[in-house]
Amino acid sequence: MNKLHFIFCLALICTIFVSCDFPDYTDEINAAYFNAGGSAGNAECTYGKYRCSNGNSQFCAYSGNDLSWQLSEACSYGCDSSTGKCKSASDSGSGSNSGGNNSGDSGNNSNPGNDSGDSGNNQNNDPTDTGTEEPTPSACHPNPCENLANSTGTCTTTHDGGYICGCNDGYNWRRKECVIIPKVLGNICTGQTKCYKGSDIINCNSSTIGDFYGQDAHYAVQGTCIPKKFKINESVPEEKTVIDENLGIEWQQIIPTEGYNWDNAAKYCEELNYGGHDDWRVPTIKELFSIVDISTNHAIDTTYFPDTPTGSYFWSSSNVSSGRHWALIFSLSLASDVSFMYNHMNDHKFNVRCVREESFFKEFSFTSSTISGDEIITDNETGLIWQKTYETKNFSEALSYCENLSYAGHNDWRLPNINELISLINYEEVSPASDFPDMPNIIFGSSSIYYGNVGDVHFDKGEVDRKWWSYTNSVRCVR
Repeated sequence: MNKLHFIFCLALICTIFVSCDFPDYTDEINAAYFNAGGSAGNAECTYGKYRCSNGNSQFCAYSGNDLSWQLSEACSYGCDSSTGKCKSASDSGSGSNSGGNNSGDSGNNSNPGNDSGDSGNNQNNDPTDTGTEEPTPSACHPNPCENLANSTGTCTTTHDGGYICGCNDGYNWRRKECVIIPKVLGNICTGQTKCYKGSDIINCNSSTIGDFYGQDAHYAVQGTCIPKKFKINESVPEEKTVIDENLGIEWQQIIPTEGYNWDNAAKYCEELNYGGHDDWRVPTIKELFSIVDISTNHAIDTTYFPDTPTGSYFWSSSNVSSGRHWALIFSLSLASDVSFMYNHMNDHKFNVRCVREESFFKEFSFTSSTISGDEIITDNETGLIWQKTYETKNFSEALSYCENLSYAGHNDWRLPNINELISLINYEEVSPASDFPDMPNIIFGSSSIYYGNVGDVHFDKGEVDRKWWSYTNSVRCVR
């Protein structure tokens, strides 16, 4: 995407509230690495890699749709050929680089101007040539995916210098393995494909993201969740249905325009004969959450669910006690407001979209264990492993905290997305609304953000809401 296109997209967002899809180059990242003995003109540019050129540091990044070497930093004290980054004053040796021979040199160099720290015989003018040193390989060289079970063998480097392996159909990338993960809400992607710095859209693969790395969209493309997968069933053309191929449930596509109180909503679904079926029911609240798409202003994919009224509540069958049911609103921002409603209050009339087939929900089951003195909680439904302890952070602090966390012998922790947090809610309980061991009655933040609004979960009752990105939430990391 060129600069003009970028500016145009931002202007379009501001004027007509239509979000632009920025290109995601994750699958195009070049896994090759630079051969230190080759010529600069033939060097392959590997996304996220640094190199030395003319005494300065360059970074391999996208310019438009193409990878190219770009100036990262002008080096005042020379460039470290082993890292490709600028040296600090303390690393520059006792000599200063002025184009001649510096006191830090050791060895016979025949290139013009011997750089501080050179050690070896360089016989060409390539500024990246380090003589007899071996090149620093990328995470994909040698290829760690080549003989990995259930992998396609393809390897892709990531922004943070790691890698992801392509997995065979039915397998997902989790904890550096290609594994089968259960098809339940906590393992389904939220739909988010964009990254944000506050309310501004940023390139997910940019080298300047800093503390905003680790968002929902960063990990979705790495295969840590299962992408939403719907298809339209047109067996009865006037009464189309939508099949969720992940969760195995089928939705009514065309819904009534009028609202119902709870009793009449339940009666409507029970008596519904639609799409060739008569076994419809009111969905659970987690089934409603499964069709929320936080990447759109409508909070739902209108290709499959057209004419969904924005800002209107939809009934669920989930209840805490007799007469109290949950309802979800498809609205702007994170679209996940959930509130208690009462079936005897006939003036509360909401929409309903009926569903059929068995609910995907399973019983809650958690296992506690201790590794290297740190307690972890494993969710036996999703397979996710949770940090037992927690902190209080704003959004960027939370992302950085989880990305840099070393806990229970692992350092691949991340901030959970909103579906992963919702998977911990038991909507039949309150104070706390969860069976997670020792869950406090507080608000936990997620990695899911939409134009500055960060999704969070109130574990006292189970409401799902959002806060502005600079506000603080409790933080519990996951892997």
